[in-house]
Amino acid sequence: MAYIYFTSDLHFDHINILNFCNRPYKSIEHMNIQLVNNINNRVKPEDTLIHLGDLFFKIPGKKTNEYYWEKQINCKFINILGNHDINNSSKSIILNSIIKLSTKIVLVQHIPPTKDEHIPNGCDFVICGHVHNAWKVQLNKINNLNHNLGKVFINQESDINIPIINIGCDVWNYKPIRKDELLGYYNKIIKFIK
Repeated sequence: MAYIYFTSDLHFDHINILNFCNRPYKSIEHMNIQLVNNINNRVKPEDTLIHLGDLFFKIPGKKTNEYYWEKQINCKFINILGNHDINNSSKSIILNSIIKLSTKIVLVQHIPPTKDEHIPNGCDFVICGHVHNAWKVQLNKINNLNHNLGKVFINQESDINIPIINIGCDVWNYKPIRKDELLGYYNKIIKFIK
């Protein structure tokens, strides 16, 4: 059986990400190896990993590109453009997508939307990256502050009434999240906002 996995903001070769996100790695080389191992320990060749942007940081003189990093991953790979990917010669042409996960319609993009009008009608939730370890889920309300959802950002200024879930590696223990795990997390969120 093939599975779909999601992750974001791997930032291979990006030295500043170690301090910016307080990543627990000794060096950029250590981070690169661990992130690849974390992914390959979860995925199988028949699986698909959807990466929501900021795959790597282009270092002048270093001959790596997105294909180099994609080849390190032992499954099918889809990269959605992130803000750093525009400057690193990424060949991806996907800015965002609408996907169906089980019965849920999901907007998939790197940067979280800021207004309800940016979300197509009928979406149940949004998955994004970009915010690193700032929050795991953004909501505009929550009915129970005694939750186990991880770091929640309550954005009361937002008119977005659906959850925005950060699937960035920094809030998922530097491992990709499988489709059923993502849906399980969404179902847990819904209990706290209804």
